[in-house]
Amino acid sequence: MSGLGGPKPAEVRGALGADRNMCSEVVPTASQAGGLAGLDKQNGGYSGTPMWKLALMREQEREKREKQAASSPQIKIPDGFVELNSSMTAQLPHYPGQWFYHEKKELFWNLSVQKSFFFDPGLGKYEELHEGFDYGLALHVGGCFHDKATQMKHVLIKDLGKAAQAFRLSLDHLDKPCALYAVYDGHRGSTGNQCADFCVRSLHHKLLPRLAGFRGLWGEVRLRNALAESFAELDVEFAEKFGSANDGCCSAVVLVLGYRLVV
Repeated sequence: MSGLGGPKPAEVRGALGADRNMCSEVVPTASQAGGLAGLDKQNGGYSGTPMWKLALMREQEREKREKQAASSPQIKIPDGFVELNSSMTAQLPHYPGQWFYHEKKELFWNLSVQKSFFFDPGLGKYEELHEGFDYGLALHVGGCFHDKATQMKHVLIKDLGKAAQAFRLSLDHLDKPCALYAVYDGHRGSTGNQCADFCVRSLHHKLLPRLAGFRGLWGEVRLRNALAESFAELDVEFAEKFGSANDGCCSAVVLVLGYRLVV
């Protein structure tokens, strides 16, 4: 009848209980019951940390990684260097890390120390390349002789680096300013002086290859030896070319490298 209420079918079945003729009760074994025990716990399988706190921790970790990356930037390999395999580095200095080679400059570069090395045939070993430092010094030098000083000659080379480029040599490993100043006082010459003229034309031809040949740090002894060897070679060559000449000369030469003067 319309308007009369009564229990719903589902409510009636719930009150009567399960019909054993239609279904049977499933009872888990002891081992199964032990495995299912944890499923009744709230947040089972989770750490219990609130989601907002997990998100905050992730954000803090991301910011930490970004700060570390900013403080430790990636090392840039110098231009022109190619990585060497391990079989080609056995004779190089014993530094850890990767080795790279620049074929045109004949330089080896190590990643761990970030320095370049070259092989010195005179020493028979690898030496560290010295990067020339520009001290920003200004030099003002001139020469003046009276009209009767026909046997006096002088040379003023204010930039040996540019002079070396004319011979396709590099002096980038030498400190700057890099200059040469020389005075030659000739004697026993009749009209002029062949020996002084020869020294003016030839000294830098002997000295520049020596300066370019060693690309490490030049000490005082090495610099003095380079000058002495250049003059010794000049003396032998002059005697061969002008054996019958009576001309001779003495000289005063100053080599400037950065803040150092070698006389």
